[in-house]
Amino acid sequence: MSDNLSEGIQLAGPLLFNVNCGIATVTLHDPRTRNSLSERVIDLIVESVERVNADVDVKCMVITGSGSTFCSGGNMKEMFTQGSFTQGSSVAIRKAMMGYQRIVRAIQSLEVPSIAAINGPAVGGGFDLALACDMRLASENAKLIQRFLSLGVISADGGWWLLPRIVGLARAYEIALQDKPINAENALKLGLVSAVFGVEQFMPKTIEFAQEISRHPPHSIRLAKRLIQQSSRCDLDASLELAASMQADLYRTEDQREAVAAFVEKRSGNYKGR
Repeated sequence: MSDNLSEGIQLAGPLLFNVNCGIATVTLHDPRTRNSLSERVIDLIVESVERVNADVDVKCMVITGSGSTFCSGGNMKEMFTQGSFTQGSSVAIRKAMMGYQRIVRAIQSLEVPSIAAINGPAVGGGFDLALACDMRLASENAKLIQRFLSLGVISADGGWWLLPRIVGLARAYEIALQDKPINAENALKLGLVSAVFGVEQFMPKTIEFAQEISRHPPHSIRLAKRLIQQSSRCDLDASLELAASMQADLYRTEDQREAVAAFVEKRSGNYKGR
């Protein structure tokens, strides 16, 4: 087990990891850099995903930021100090960029549903981190900022692959090419977030949202996510075949029988991940 990740909250280092009642909460925690994405933070995000995937008791993962910022994007000081993005060869820059791409690969490989709890500005790679999650909720103080074209670059960590799948092609062009900050209200109108909450109620409402997911049997949750995810990338026949295989597996679980009993008896299910 890593020193930076524990079953409770880790109070030191750039990332906090907590599991409570089946909900894992990952909090970016580097106030000096407004929760930027350093190499260490990326390592810890990847490790968090691996831990969640290995724990059948975890049914949902929330990603948020400490303080008033969700994520300020790439750690510019680290990037320019190391010189890989400014002075290196094309091969070196590509290699460094692939290091940042580990974030979207990790989040997309997460077996449980993911929720980006956007508590404040999400800038550059922070915007893309939010897009990588399955669902997004926003505080009224949230602001989504691309800031790629403004710096003469593009989104190279998956954001522009994800964006049109979330808001449609025309809206994706508009958001990417205009490169304007998007406040919480407009993010809701555009379909970038599912809901906007007041600052004081933001995290309690986010946890309530996650609890609506985590009340279901763990294997059903994971297979539901996988089916939706893979169905968006295959034809109907392949999706139906996959669904039939998954359903056959679920009908053989204790939790499925418990779910039926709980429904008939009008009570909450007591699921064991079996």
